[in-house]
Amino acid sequence: EVSTQFLDSPTIADYCMKMLLEAREAYLIRDFATAEFYTQAVDAKLKRSVRSVRWSRSPAAWLLWLWELAVLGGSLALIAISYIPGLTLFGLPVALELVVLMRALAWGALGGVIGALYNMPWFAQFREYDPAYNMNYFARPLKGALIGGVLFLLSLAGIIAGNIVLPGSDESLGPIFLYPIAALAAFKQEYVLEYFDHLLRAIFR
Repeated sequence: EVSTQFLDSPTIADYCMKMLLEAREAYLIRDFATAEFYTQAVDAKLKRSVRSVRWSRSPAAWLLWLWELAVLGGSLALIAISYIPGLTLFGLPVALELVVLMRALAWGALGGVIGALYNMPWFAQFREYDPAYNMNYFARPLKGALIGGVLFLLSLAGIIAGNIVLPGSDESLGPIFLYPIAALAAFKQEYVLEYFDHLLRAIFR
């Protein structure tokens, strides 16, 4: 069954065959509990593989791809718009702080998209695509944008990624380090959310 089902994936087939080899060796020394464990692990992998292939090719997965690509295009467009000289909104000039916020949100959403596009193919490749994570993939760009907004507030407060002033002059480059930090934080947003969770636990003990 392993050699048939994983015919198109030698990596996974070798992984399962090694576990079956471990099961056989355990069986030969009459370690039946270990033999059963490895056998059941392969059986569970086969069942997860069937579900993974079915869901990774489903319309829901394609809609997720379209959503991620749409947010990717929207984020890049928002970043490009923010660099238009003399940007106006309803005929009024846009404040510099609002421009920085737009970029932080867009870079955060972009980092969230990159995280989703990194995780989705990886789990599909190893036949571990879990449809329970569909909502997480959908929300990653939104959470990334929120992380970008929080980092923008921290930047305004001067805690991280403040304005960069050229040495020997009064010319400010703005918070240029805010944008890569927002993208990286949104890409690995689990670490950021865990950090804030520990921080809030310490503050509101």
